Amino acid sequence: MIESPVLAILYVLAQAVERIVELVSEFKIWGDPDSTDNGIKHQRAIALWFVASMLGIVACWLFSVNFVLMLTQSSHHPILAIIISGIIVGSGSKPVHDVIATIEKYAVVKNNEALKSTSDLKH
Repeated sequence: MIESPVLAILYVLAQAVERIVELVSEFKIWGDPDSTDNGIKHQRAIALWFVASMLGIVACWLFSVNFVLMLTQSSHHPILAIIISGIIVGSGSKPVHDVIATIEKYAVVKNNEALKSTSDLKH
């Protein structure tokens, strides 16, 4: 089972990246935030997603956060795993929270199955 502090690190990194992107999004270089043009809004969303992903990748690399390694206990392609981790962190705190909740539910189910099989062996 994944340790809670490790999941907390993922969540904190996602929060930090989200706050930085909020600050950066105010710059006009990404297009006018108040624009009503759908093309500009779309380009702005893509640019900010790219910035968030890059910040997530850099944060995961700097803090040695490898989400794939946490899940599988082995990573044959560490650079790809850091990139995947960074994209997950860059997706924001809500998706990261959803991933953490899913992992925790899976761990509870697996734990319950293990307890049931242990109790079945005793009978």
